[in-house]
Amino acid sequence: EQDFVQLLVTRRTYFDTNLAYIAACSQLASAQAQIDGYLLTGALGSVINNSGDDSLRGLTLSQE
Repeated sequence: EQDFVQLLVTRRTYFDTNLAYIAACSQLASAQAQIDGYLLTGALGSVINNSGDDSLRGLTLSQE
């Protein structure tokens, strides 16, 4: 009977540890997605130039 109780305790510990591992993996994936989102924030946004100057574009087109 002692061995059976020890087996049950061991199995419960294993499953509790496994659940904690899965929760940690979920938190890791969430943190990675959040970090990736911070790294990409604004990277694909358009550049707004309100100076009114067309700079190099104007020079290039005026030489044609």
